[in-house]
Amino acid sequence: MEKVHETIERTLRRYQMLPAQGRIVLGLSGGADSMTLADYFASSQSLRPRLLCAHVNHGIRGEEAARDERFVRDWCESRGIPCQVLHADVPGEAARLGESEETCGRRIRYAFFESLATDADDRIVVAHNANDQTETILFHLVSGTALRGLCGMPFVRGKIIRPLLAVTREEIEAHAKACSIAFVDDSTNEDVRYARNRLRHHVVPEMIAINPSLHAALHRTARSLSQDEAFFQQLATQGLLAAQTKFPGMLSAEKLLELPEPVCLRALCRWMESQGLRRVEEKHLRKAYALLKQGGSFSPGENRLFAVSHGVVSLTKPVELCRIAVNCPGETKLADALLRLEPCFSESAHKIHKLLFKNILDYDTIKSSLILRHRMPGDTFQQPGRPVKSLKKLFNEAGLPQAVRERLWLLECEGTIVWMERFGAAASYAASPSSRRMLRVSLERFSFPHSQIDGRKELPFAPAPETREQAIKE
Repeated sequence: MEKVHETIERTLRRYQMLPAQGRIVLGLSGGADSMTLADYFASSQSLRPRLLCAHVNHGIRGEEAARDERFVRDWCESRGIPCQVLHADVPGEAARLGESEETCGRRIRYAFFESLATDADDRIVVAHNANDQTETILFHLVSGTALRGLCGMPFVRGKIIRPLLAVTREEIEAHAKACSIAFVDDSTNEDVRYARNRLRHHVVPEMIAINPSLHAALHRTARSLSQDEAFFQQLATQGLLAAQTKFPGMLSAEKLLELPEPVCLRALCRWMESQGLRRVEEKHLRKAYALLKQGGSFSPGENRLFAVSHGVVSLTKPVELCRIAVNCPGETKLADALLRLEPCFSESAHKIHKLLFKNILDYDTIKSSLILRHRMPGDTFQQPGRPVKSLKKLFNEAGLPQAVRERLWLLECEGTIVWMERFGAAASYAASPSSRRMLRVSLERFSFPHSQIDGRKELPFAPAPETREQAIKE
């Protein structure tokens, strides 16, 4: 009777799923899986005070969904456990966005859970079991997947934990009945219009007829492949660190091409995800890999542009052209930076000139208001001691990639560029030994663009079990 609870406890310890403090947000559908977890946490004197149940009414099953909601609310109320309920119109939202109801429901569900688990030590508990893992792996296989898809669901991903992933659905339902744990059935689980249900009712039984230990076998396979994938991901992370450039958030194409192709593809995928691309498809990775060698650009969707220019790899959103009147002197806040214009004085203007403070303007040359903007066709710029050049030629000589060029900020006065990020003051406006009043220009970048190589905590596998029989039990 206590077998499932013991497995949950062992899994929590093995994967270090719960910090010593923090809220435990349990996705409570009312089914046997989630109610078994709820029973476990509610029966623990140390964990019960941290428990918050979260239920989503997806707006799909009418009165049956209302029944499930009442069941969950009543169960929580009778035990004094807080419960949060979200009402969603999944069919309407899915139709509006062109998603399947399954995909849309999952997205809304996890967004709700995450909104309730805001602190660093909070955790989101979901009730996926060994059967769900089997179905996930098979679904990925028939859909076409890389190695990562065959690893299935990890026990821990970020704040999400899965304490039942090594327990079969049959074991859970038997435990619920033996312990008199009430639960409700979801009729959509029988609807074979859903691809996962067709796998569950038609494919998996045939495979179990061939191998009665199917779930245990795929559990071992997923763990083994997860170890292989973790090794590839480690190499990819090392490759990303080696490919960093002087342009934050951008990578060296040459360094990426030094990686073996499987590692390079993983590095590109990880980096593109870190840049905010939600869905990275294999065709995008193959196209990106080809451009590392020949240069060029393409759009992987989501209003993003992948580009390889001057050997630098970038993934950016289009720049919105704008003209901003700046506070002079003073501060001007931008979406990606903070501009400061400060009057400055020195013991002598000669000292300013000698130290080549290229970001200091002769204040007396500023005859009208200053405008902050990005580059435009026909722009020219003259650096001190050099001839006038088009920005295109200037940027080519500096080896600036396209993504950097488009985002450089410049100051304009009466149609003339007086200062430009990375290049400093224009010749006619730069401070000189004869300058009496000066203006210091400083630009603090918040992101250019944002990059985070690895912000996830993911433990997709456990140490190998001592015996074959332990594979599914642990």
